[in-house]
Amino acid sequence: MNVTFLGTGTSTGVPVPTCGCDVCRSTDPRDARLRPSVLLNWDGANVLVDSSTDLRQQALRHGLMDLDAVFYTHAHADHIFGLDDLRMFNWRRGGAIPVYGSAITLAALRRTFWYVFEEVEAGGGKPLLDLHEVRAPFPLLGRTVIPVPLHHGRLPILGYRIGGFAYLTDVSEIPEASYPLLANLDVLVLSALRHRPHPTHLHVARALEEAARIGARRTLFTHIAHELSHASVAATLPPQRGTCLRRPPPRNRMNRPRRIVWAWVLGVTLALAATPLDPPLTNEDIVRMVVSGTPEDEVREAIQSHKEAYDLSNDMVDELKLAGVPAAILAAMARRHAENAPAVAPAKRESRGRVHLVVSLNAGGGRPRTVRVPAWADEDAKALLHLPKENDQREVKDLAVFLACTSPEHVPELWRSKSPLGRDMNSVTRHEMLAFVAGDTPAGKPPRLLLPALLEAEVDDTEPHDLVLGIAARIGDRWIQLGAAVLKKTTIRPGEKPLLGRIEHAGRGFAFKVELSAPR
Repeated sequence: MNVTFLGTGTSTGVPVPTCGCDVCRSTDPRDARLRPSVLLNWDGANVLVDSSTDLRQQALRHGLMDLDAVFYTHAHADHIFGLDDLRMFNWRRGGAIPVYGSAITLAALRRTFWYVFEEVEAGGGKPLLDLHEVRAPFPLLGRTVIPVPLHHGRLPILGYRIGGFAYLTDVSEIPEASYPLLANLDVLVLSALRHRPHPTHLHVARALEEAARIGARRTLFTHIAHELSHASVAATLPPQRGTCLRRPPPRNRMNRPRRIVWAWVLGVTLALAATPLDPPLTNEDIVRMVVSGTPEDEVREAIQSHKEAYDLSNDMVDELKLAGVPAAILAAMARRHAENAPAVAPAKRESRGRVHLVVSLNAGGGRPRTVRVPAWADEDAKALLHLPKENDQREVKDLAVFLACTSPEHVPELWRSKSPLGRDMNSVTRHEMLAFVAGDTPAGKPPRLLLPALLEAEVDDTEPHDLVLGIAARIGDRWIQLGAAVLKKTTIRPGEKPLLGRIEHAGRGFAFKVELSAPR
């Protein structure tokens, strides 16, 4: 099998626009990293893992002419936004390309690239894709592909194992049940973002711990931020493990690209856990039923009659909504989950370098708890918010309140600001989103948001934070900030009173007054 690293960078790539750090200005070609993706080749077949934002550039650089299948690990932008470029491979192939991913990932692809899966005017063409939901090991092109469940923060994602090779990107945690799937590996590719811990990615020290536990004969790091210089980091890694940072050199007109080639012993035996006779329903089971058109009353009946293993954290509920799960089904899941929840005393919070941050919103009599905006942005709002002229991009679909940290030292990668769903948030140059509560306005209804009494998050208890309280509207397909307040250099201590936040309409339309202050 040949494995080509098409990209080993993060969502920004390296160098990062607007950044002048040493790595971004480095002349070492190993410090230039496109968005993450690998190409697997065996027996003359090409299989792409994730269609990154840089797919066109990667295909040209490496002379990629044909694709036989695409695996998706998850549906974040840096892993799927090259999907439209798959149509060029349709022309060569003369038919649809098989695409593999989890139910949640495939639902997100259908929503993000809706025009691919609906009847629209052909124009310049669109990708032809044959979607396959991954639930268990499956045969492909003479080999067995084993999906490896992983966590990317709270988002369930997939890694993939083929023979003695495994690719695990965007990992923050490996579930205990996945370790047996990684036994006896020859080559492990594992993400290692930076030196400092990150809430949704392994950092170098943790990646080394995971590599040691998995015990592959060789481990290579990927999804690398601009905080890591290839030369300096590679010099510190344990040489006996063969752990290193790798990327192929850039292609030029005279030289064909080198491929990283590994050979391994075939026929590795894995001890797979037996499937229970009556497995509990999971988030993916619900998404699967919804996207397959199962009537809503049948889905609710299944929820009530089966055991459950739902993840109903705020982030995962947002992902379920993004996948098209209706509010009534979410409510049924919540009721069933509450019925099964054990009655236990709340655990005492231990200090592990994190502290609980609380912001009290609009406390006191007379302050509004519900905020509203017009359902459409007129010409004045279009100019104020820098909206496009198209009418569909000026429809206001929802409102949200958010809490973020803009301290530059906390987000050195200059990631594009995002909501927890990965949507662009205009007007915030960089931030780490701490809390995000949307109004979930039904389609066709005027946008409104019942402000929560509290916004809560976990933050570092030693570093001062530049905290931002803001209100945003989902206009067209983007979240647009309408107003915000910053509380700079704030250190949060255990047991402190909540910070005080205030959000009120400042006249009409889309103008809001926002305040954030320390407790009195």
